Amino acid sequence: MSHSYFTRKLLNIKDKNITFLEDSLEEVKLNGITSFIFKGTLSYQPTHCQKCGTLFDSKFKKHGFKTSRIVIPKVWFYNIWCG
Repeated sequence: MSHSYFTRKLLNIKDKNITFLEDSLEEVKLNGITSFIFKGTLSYQPTHCQKCGTLFDSKFKKHGFKTSRIVIPKVWFYNIWCG
């Protein structure tokens, strides 16, 4: 089994489009609180834009990535962040 599988299992993430690399876990202090940060990638590619209806075909240009922070409720004595 992959690291991505076990990380999704640990965080109870059902979406198979979210992947985690082997070194995706980082322990840091945020605002004086020890927290874990999981860095993952969402690989889902929609078929079209929901707002304007533009099709995502070979002519569509993607302009980078967006970093998001998803806060998961406190587990044990640590905070867990996904981003």
